[in-house]
Amino acid sequence: MSGFGLREDWRRVLDALEDLVGVYGRVNRWISLGMDVKLRRDAVAGALVGSKIVLDAGCGDGIFTEIALEENNEIDVIMLDVLQAMLARAKQVSPAQTHPIQGVFEHLPLRMDAINTIIAAFAVRDSVDGEDAMRELTRALKRDGQLIVCDIAKPDNKLYAALIGFYWRFIAPILGLIAAGKKGIRVAAIMPTYRRWPRRAQLIAELRRWFEDVAVMDRLLGGAIIMRARRKREC
Repeated sequence: MSGFGLREDWRRVLDALEDLVGVYGRVNRWISLGMDVKLRRDAVAGALVGSKIVLDAGCGDGIFTEIALEENNEIDVIMLDVLQAMLARAKQVSPAQTHPIQGVFEHLPLRMDAINTIIAAFAVRDSVDGEDAMRELTRALKRDGQLIVCDIAKPDNKLYAALIGFYWRFIAPILGLIAAGKKGIRVAAIMPTYRRWPRRAQLIAELRRWFEDVAVMDRLLGGAIIMRARRKREC
C-alpha cells in the first residue's frame, strides 16, 4: 500500500487524536452515525476461530479489543497504539487477556511470525508510510495469518468520493462539536488521511501485493470498507 501514508501530516493528525483522548468513543459514535461499533462487529464476526494471539493495531480506547474478546474469549490481545494516553484507557479492557504496548506500525515491537490475526479499525490510514507499515504487519503475522481492516473508504467514482470528502471535511467536525464541544472539532484531522487514502480499487490491489484470499465488504453505501485477507505463504 505504498500509495498511502500521512508523512508530513502525521504529527498534526497525532496531535488531534491526542486531544480526543477521553471523548474518542463518543465522537466516533456521532461521526459514524452510530455505526462504528457495528462495523467492528461485522469485521470480526466468525473470523477469530482458531486464533490465539491477536494484535489490535492502533487500538485507541480499546473498543475493538473488547469486541474481539466478545467474539472469542479465549484469545490474548496485544493492544498497540502510539499514544500512551490511549493505552492507559485501553488497558482497562480485560487486563488478564490484554497486553498494551506503545509503538508505530512502521516499527512494530514484535518478533517475526508472532501473531495469528491482526485487527485494525480506522487506523491503518494513519500510518506515516504505508509501504513500511504493511511490510511490518506482514512480518509480524504467522504464515497464513490474517489481517482484518475496518476503515472509511474512498469510492472509485470521483463524484461520490468528493461527496464523502465533503462529509469528512465539513459535516464530521460539526457532529464532533455536538458530541464533545470544541475538542470534537479536532476530527477535521480526518480529512488529510482521507485525501491520502487510495481509492477502493487501488486499495484492494495494493493489499493483494502482500496478502491472498482478499475478501471485501462494503458498508455505509460505500463510505466504509471491511477487508479480510491471509498472509501469502511465500512472504
